[in-house]
Amino acid sequence: MIAVTALQKRLDRLEGRPTTEPDIVSLVLTTLKDSDLDLLQELASLREAGFDEEQTASMMADRHEKALKAVEHFQEAYQEVVDALKKEKGAHGL
Repeated sequence: MIAVTALQKRLDRLEGRPTTEPDIVSLVLTTLKDSDLDLLQELASLREAGFDEEQTASMMADRHEKALKAVEHFQEAYQEVVDALKKEKGAHGL
């Protein structure tokens, strides 16, 4: 019986459980302009390809600064959503 319980716990950790929590990233991405999304995609692609910050800046040229501003905007908007959700949960006594 213990083996079955242990196995169930392991499966529970592997299985993604549906959640009622909002997808914060999706909420924040809707606040960005298409041009900002393009810059974030380009920046992410270069970083995923293994380029360091200096190489990325060189390849993106003047778009790199704009991409960093888009990242900053995303981070600020993300924090605003997180704070609003915390405030909402606090108001509901959760």
